[in-house]
Amino acid sequence: MKVAIIGAGNMGGSIARGFTQGTLIKAENIIVSDPNNGMLEALKVFNPNIQTTNSNQEAINHAEIILIAVKPWLVREVVGQLTFDFSKQMIVSIAAGVPFSSVTKI
Repeated sequence: MKVAIIGAGNMGGSIARGFTQGTLIKAENIIVSDPNNGMLEALKVFNPNIQTTNSNQEAINHAEIILIAVKPWLVREVVGQLTFDFSKQMIVSIAAGVPFSSVTKI
C-alpha cells in the first residue's frame, strides 16, 4: 500500500514518522510532499527510506491513500491543483475545521 502525505509540518510529519514505526506501511511506500525542503530533510534524517518531493501531484500519482495535512486555509488551493483517480485512491483530510464536503466540491 502506497501512502502520500501532502504537508510535512507538525501533523503530516508526525504521521509519516508514526507510520514508519508500525508494521503495516514500510517507509519506502510513504511519499511526503512539501514546499519546504527543510521539513522534508528532517523526515529523511529520521528515516532515509521515506520518499520526499516538492511536487504534490508527483506525490499522489501512485498512492492509494492520500492524506491532506496542510493548514485549513490552504486546502482549497492545494487540492484544487491536484488530479485524483477516485476509483483507485482514498483521500483523507486532517485539516482542522474543514468539512470534507468542501474538499469534494473543489
